[in-house]
Parts: sequence; C-alpha cells; structure tokens
Amino acid sequence: MSSLHLNWNKKDLAMQSILKRATEYNLWASKKQGDFLLAQDLTLLDQTIENSFPSIRDTIIHIWSAQVGWLSRLQNIESFVYPRDNFNGSTSEAIQLMNDQNEEFNDYVGSLTMEECSENVPIELKHYNTSTELSRAEIIQHCMNHSTYHRGQLITMARQLGMINPPSTDLFFFLLEKKIEK
Repeated sequence: MSSLHLNWNKKDLAMQSILKRATEYNLWASKKQGDFLLAQDLTLLDQTIENSFPSIRDTIIHIWSAQVGWLSRLQNIESFVYPRDNFNGSTSEAIQLMNDQNEEFNDYVGSLTMEECSENVPIELKHYNTSTELSRAEIIQHCMNHSTYHRGQLITMARQLGMINPPSTDLFFFLLEKKIEK
C-alpha cells in the first residue's frame, strides 16, 4: 500500500492549516454556545431584545443563513435558499441545523487543496449593488469572523436576559483544549 506525499511548502501548509483551524474553532464555539443556550429557559431565546437582530433565535438563524450563503458561493452553487427565508422550526432545531452546517463547512474546508483556496470566486452583492471576486481563503476568513462577531452578540443578549455563566468561546480556550487533548 503506497502513501500519498504532498509537497506543500510551509507557507501553503500554514494557510491551509489556519483555514482548517478557523472552521474547527467555529464548530467548537458554536457547539459550546448552543449547548449553553439549550440548557436555558427556551422561551427566553425568542424574547425580543435590543440588538442587531431582535432575538437570540433570529441571531442564530442569521449566522446559519450567512454560512449557508457563503458555503454555497464557495461551492459555486448558484441556487440556494437561506434558512432565514423559510425556516419555521424551533430554536432548538435551528441550533442543531446550524451545527450540522458548521460540520459541513468544516469538512468542505478540509477537502480543499491550496490551489482551490487561492482561486477567486465571483461575488455579487445585490443588496449593495456591487460585485467583486475574493479568494476562497478570504471568504472563509470573512465567514468565520462574521460568525464569531455574532456569537459575541449572543452572549451579550443572553446576559441581558439573565442567563448566567455562559461558556468562554475565545480562540485561546479552543487552542488550550486542543493542546490538553493531545
């Protein structure tokens, strides 16, 4: 049985490793936060609160929808439906489906070659009446950063609703946990 040896240079390996680590972190942080939210009074997740989105539920669906949209663009899927446009399930279901989507995103990034990471993807932003091209690596970085931003909002919203002891989902704690597991 022969093994495949890829000849990536350190720069390429570092970029691919960073992208994969970002999606692994996103999955870890979303699961931790989802577990915390599911352990709360679930009626609070639908309560209206002042923020970018009017509830924890709406923020979760926004994160999920953005990731669906970006992953579809990365995969050159032109026709897709954002969850925000048709999801009518419970908040618990939304959390589970978002985490399933996080796993799909993580698996996709793990399958990319360095060449694919560097390839440009056309982006049309109808809401802003503009279009551009970004590399897959840039899109992945943007999407993971976007999810992190809104996870921070979710913790603020949870605290405003009286939820105590939210998990720390800082990247440092993800890295520490991974080192301990080794």
